[in-house]
Amino acid sequence: MNLNNKSFNNKNHQNLYVEVLKKLINSKTGICYLLIRFWHSPSMSTLRVLPRSDIYNNSNILIDLGADVSDLKSLVKRISQQESQLDISYTHTDIGWSYLEERKVFQGSTSYPIESEYSGEIDITPKGSYAGWLKTVKEYAMPQVALQLAVVLGLSAVAVGFLKDELDGSLFVHLYGASSKGKTTFAMLAVSTAGNPNPTDKNTLMSDWSDTANYRISMLANNNGYPVVYDELSKCNQKDISDFCYNVANGRDKGRLNSNAERKDVPTWSTTVISTGENSLLAQCNNNGGLLVRVLELSIETITESANNAEQLKQGIIKNYGFANTKLAKCLLNNEEVVKKKFYKWRNKIENDIPVKNSLITRLSKRLAVIMLTAEIAKKIFKLDFDIPKIEKIIIDSVIKQNERHPFDIGESLIQYLLQDMVSHSEHYQKCLQFGFQDEQYSNLTAVIKQTNSKRLNDNEVSNFEIVYIPLKFEELLNKGGFTDTNLCLSELKKRNYLVTEKSHNKVKRTIDGKQIRAYAIRLPTTLFNPDFE
Repeated sequence: MNLNNKSFNNKNHQNLYVEVLKKLINSKTGICYLLIRFWHSPSMSTLRVLPRSDIYNNSNILIDLGADVSDLKSLVKRISQQESQLDISYTHTDIGWSYLEERKVFQGSTSYPIESEYSGEIDITPKGSYAGWLKTVKEYAMPQVALQLAVVLGLSAVAVGFLKDELDGSLFVHLYGASSKGKTTFAMLAVSTAGNPNPTDKNTLMSDWSDTANYRISMLANNNGYPVVYDELSKCNQKDISDFCYNVANGRDKGRLNSNAERKDVPTWSTTVISTGENSLLAQCNNNGGLLVRVLELSIETITESANNAEQLKQGIIKNYGFANTKLAKCLLNNEEVVKKKFYKWRNKIENDIPVKNSLITRLSKRLAVIMLTAEIAKKIFKLDFDIPKIEKIIIDSVIKQNERHPFDIGESLIQYLLQDMVSHSEHYQKCLQFGFQDEQYSNLTAVIKQTNSKRLNDNEVSNFEIVYIPLKFEELLNKGGFTDTNLCLSELKKRNYLVTEKSHNKVKRTIDGKQIRAYAIRLPTTLFNPDFE
């Protein structure tokens, strides 16, 4: 529209010209929007995307934006005339993989292969140039394998969303270690593959653990291919983050009702989430097993080469970002069958390479396979010389360390915890011979360790005692150790034939201090614990 002083002095349009630029359909909801430029003067204007119904049915919207609505009928007619001359185009607020016109598309600042424009709030508009980003990565990131992994993790969000049906949730990676070791730089580099990595800017993919849980979830809602960061775990005010972390890794928020007691839409996602902190994330969660196969913890000694190297890297990616994940998405979409074959190849390889063997590792290996799959494909697309064997070694070593700290076998972890408590708090356990108590003075009794006839638990293990726990004390003990699901713990003991049961009951009748109660009775092999009844 050609504006000049004469037209703005026209008495019929003295306050404002309204220019309809685009007619947009939200690809998910089907709701129609208009992109309108409100001209306040020949050199000053405001752009707004407004629901079509608000423009035609709510004159307050136009008034608030400064339009002259003294002749509302003429104004609406002018808008309608302009709209009728426009073709319809798509807009989207979800990001990552979706479906449009029954075709799989990747939605970023624009979408591929069907064109659509992003109208959401997250800053994913590319900045600078792809060449600038690539140059920065080659010069300042590729010399360190840890930073290679950062790039791969950022890109892996695209693969996680693409392979959503093959996985059972998102990829959740926690990087921890001493301060000033480059963890935030690592996270920023990962985010730069997809959007604005500057943690001081608004609406970026970089979040903070000090943000509210609802805000952190909002960054993930309907995100199927863009990495998200939660920086600095030490800033988190939640005492127990187990449920939150489980939801993040599971790719689904809690179900909720609105004020009318109606079900609200439940946000879902399938992407890569990177957390950073000085301490272990799993150490702040309970020991109920679900997170152990959903979270990969990385403890890397050296991330950046030097403070100067880190600063040069950050400056480069703040100036150039948001190009790489779309390039990867196009490749995946055009090679779907090959991608899936590579995924299963890596899954089998990782299962074989990890020395820890149990069913939980099998589930974790799917997430780890996505990382390695991404590294292999990205190496070809971006001509970046990722050291594939060393990246896999970081991951495998991390899994081994994670199993040492938080055993994937929750039953093994539980048994070790119970043994440690008996040793470190022996004053809470009363030994009982077959014909009477060995000791008489015990305070704050947790259990009685009772001598019994020898019983074979399985082909290799024998027990000659029972640990008879007072039920309330047993449940308190489990909670104290982070084992908040009592039934799961009992089930793990049953699997090993360590829990003494009575028909369909998990509790059995036992006498403690002359009183018969229903208690939890556990038999452990003498090879693990051999109480001295002499």
